Amino acid sequence: MNHKRQPHHGGPFINCSCGLAHLERIHRHWWMKILPWLRFYCCSRCGKSQLASKRAVSFAVTSLRSGSEAAQVPAP
Repeated sequence: MNHKRQPHHGGPFINCSCGLAHLERIHRHWWMKILPWLRFYCCSRCGKSQLASKRAVSFAVTSLRSGSEAAQVPAP
């Protein structure tokens, strides 16, 4: 897993453009637990930490494995 820290604008609420299928789960900060429908992830391509829906990430990973283009759809 690539955990290089790079400055990214928008904090954890803005997703990177690499796609949800490249996110790997990391430990949440205590305050993130007030948003139980979101999980904290790190992009394996660019290293950006971001919050995303577990369901959306699971769908993107499944779509990528099946060869679908849906893995590039950004999270709402």
